[in-house]
Amino acid sequence: MNDSMRSRAKRNDDGFTLIELMISIAAGAVLVTMVWTMWQLSCRQIAVARAHVESSSTAFAVLERIEQEVLRAKTIQVPDPDHPADSSIQLQVDTGSGVVRRAFRLAEGTLVVDMKDETAEPVSVYEGIDALEFTLLDPPANSTVAIACTVNIAGQQSVLRSAAKKRN
Repeated sequence: MNDSMRSRAKRNDDGFTLIELMISIAAGAVLVTMVWTMWQLSCRQIAVARAHVESSSTAFAVLERIEQEVLRAKTIQVPDPDHPADSSIQLQVDTGSGVVRRAFRLAEGTLVVDMKDETAEPVSVYEGIDALEFTLLDPPANSTVAIACTVNIAGQQSVLRSAAKKRN
């Protein structure tokens, strides 16, 4: 091997060529882009999952709240006579210190609880409710009510159905 070939071979071993650097930078950029995209998709999926959990939890809480009152009810009326146009239910509930009327109704996407014989104002309990349906399953006894609740939070919809029977 002559001296010029040895010196050229030696120079190539000392560092990287411009093309090698450009290829490695391009490969690194592709990897960073892939990781960034995967991270963004993960964040979106987590947000969707959280919204779904929140909508399901809200629907479950609404049904549970109403079911507990139905279990204690002496009478059930669907719809609430004071709000016949709304999706509503009125219950006469034994509180231990007397019988009071309680009504649950859907008003502009919010579950409202009216404590009719008590001095409290109507209470907005849960928001994000698209639909609330009450159906008496055993007229004329009116002791069992089917409840369907549809909740939509951040585009995630949950529909839960239940039936509750008064104990009295």
